Amino acid sequence: MHARVNQLPPLPPADSDQMTLGSTVYSIGNSSFLKNTLSEGKLSGIGIERKSVRVKKNPRSRLLQVTFNVYPGDSGSPVLNTDGFVVGIISAS
Repeated sequence: MHARVNQLPPLPPADSDQMTLGSTVYSIGNSSFLKNTLSEGKLSGIGIERKSVRVKKNPRSRLLQVTFNVYPGDSGSPVLNTDGFVVGIISAS
């Protein structure tokens, strides 16, 4: 028999197009350097696009630039707005 793990509800998504420069954002990280962290920062860049080979329907993905540090192992961590809604996912340091 498997031990029951406390399951958290999924984080709700937000419309990242509604974000504005200077908005406060947070990330929950678990890098190889810092475990189980909550980082706070500002949204410092919006709308830069790059080709994405992972998304087949839409070959471009919008990038959001944040002011908090990102470390190896943080990829996949959510970026949250002040209401706790997901506005992005960390994909590069």
